[in-house]
Amino acid sequence: MIHYRKGQWHEGPIPMDPTGEAFRFGAGFFETLLYNGARIMHPELHRQRLRRSLDVFEVECELPDMESIGMEAVRRNGLEGREARVNVFCPVEHGRAEPVIMAAPFERPEGPLRLRIHPDPVLNPLAEHKCMNYFFLLSAHNSATAHGFHDAVLVTPGGELLESCFAALVFRRGNALITPGGPNRLPSTALAAVRKEAEIWPEFVSTDLRDFDACYTLNSLGGVMPVSQLGEKRFEPDLETCAKLSPLVTGI
Repeated sequence: MIHYRKGQWHEGPIPMDPTGEAFRFGAGFFETLLYNGARIMHPELHRQRLRRSLDVFEVECELPDMESIGMEAVRRNGLEGREARVNVFCPVEHGRAEPVIMAAPFERPEGPLRLRIHPDPVLNPLAEHKCMNYFFLLSAHNSATAHGFHDAVLVTPGGELLESCFAALVFRRGNALITPGGPNRLPSTALAAVRKEAEIWPEFVSTDLRDFDACYTLNSLGGVMPVSQLGEKRFEPDLETCAKLSPLVTGI
């Protein structure tokens, strides 16, 4: 895979300093952007989220033009005209980060989705940042797939739904769209993109989902996808709403 690092293009493995924070502790942040076959979607939203995390943790990092370099990564890896993911990694080494930008093929998942409520409640102060130390989320996702689900949904010790391992959650009650509110969740770029055109209200959402009519996941790559099951609750997949809102995320 051809990647960008330190102002140049490279092919092959990416070197890491074994004494640095990224190698020793998994320290760093990343973003995943969709190239929809024609353009990279919402680069400014991703840049803002990444910049916020770097600033909060006082990591010195000069972010390049993620859109133009991402497009060049797509071209150099022979991915023009097809969907791909563009990753921007900022591994921390001795208090600073040198961004790495790469592109890889992406196949859109098929819905509707079945989501498992993760059995271990979580209250993670790092949840508001897209950290490279992703092992807890990866473990929860793998446990869900091992039980026949597509992904896991995280819940606080107080029984509040947060998000899935890879997506924000939105519910429909009648004509109103609701998303779990409050801290301890990642600010979703997909949700931000949809909110430019649709009203989505924050609300405390418990595992008791009896008054919701439909459920969706929102993800930068997959767009807006219908959910047919969350825990024990089953939903009729709302394909009409997904078809209306998903292009706001994916441009497709």
